[in-house]
Amino acid sequence: MPKLLKLPPKILLHVAGYLTKPSDCLALSLTCRELQVIGEQQLYSNVTLRSKHDAAADNRVEMLYRCLTSFEPRCEWVRSLSVTLVHPPTPRDLERLTAVVRLLSCLDSLKLEYSSTARNVKAIDLRPLLKVCSMSPKSSLRRFVWRNLVTLGETFVSFLRFHRGLQHLEFNFEVPKIGIEILPNLEVLRAPIATVLQLLPGRQIRRVKTTISNNTSTVWMGMSFLDMEKIQTFSSTVYGGDEGVERHESLVQQLGCLEFLEIQAGSRSHLLYEDPDNKDLFTIG
Repeated sequence: MPKLLKLPPKILLHVAGYLTKPSDCLALSLTCRELQVIGEQQLYSNVTLRSKHDAAADNRVEMLYRCLTSFEPRCEWVRSLSVTLVHPPTPRDLERLTAVVRLLSCLDSLKLEYSSTARNVKAIDLRPLLKVCSMSPKSSLRRFVWRNLVTLGETFVSFLRFHRGLQHLEFNFEVPKIGIEILPNLEVLRAPIATVLQLLPGRQIRRVKTTISNNTSTVWMGMSFLDMEKIQTFSSTVYGGDEGVERHESLVQQLGCLEFLEIQAGSRSHLLYEDPDNKDLFTIG
């Protein structure tokens, strides 16, 4: 132990980075006074909150807020915040969650979503969270996930306009036209196919995850090869039987520089792809 404590703080923090379980980070912080800050820095670097099924007994957001405000350096330690809502937050929870996001000036990754088992998803307006994310003098956000949440498209685009450094973006609703000056550094995109195609021109999007169905418009047929050539990884879920498969095939044929293709079946009764010359290229789900 004495030899360990003589190591520089940066080395200790690097070693603590191998502790992936919050319980291990907490145990390290309780080992001795010298390791308390190192353990807490690792503990707070990635914060994950999942609301309880019992809304009346759920106080996790309040607890996080109190932990951050009781020792301000913790606010700068948080690099990733993931919040999964099982039930609509109370007005108090929403107020505290908004305050938490405002405190995290060094946030690199933010994930906000309703659980797939949640009910009454549209019962609460979470636009204040988007607005408060746009109040920082300089955005540090590089990864943003907004899944199964409802908001106005204009509000969402205003949020994206502020966070020019975003490299990874996930959401599952269509938005109004996004100008070429927005999201100049985007590399990974998970979104509806219409939004994906809208964002391709002028950007360096290399990894895409989306959904194709028999109702998907084949607007990609009129797009320039230059708009499609940057995609190296394409992952999609295909619905709509043979017609959905055909539309998917026509899109894949446009991706001339594709390195990896992942396909998940929207219907178990359909084999989506069979290419004996390129079996290693496809992952059939």
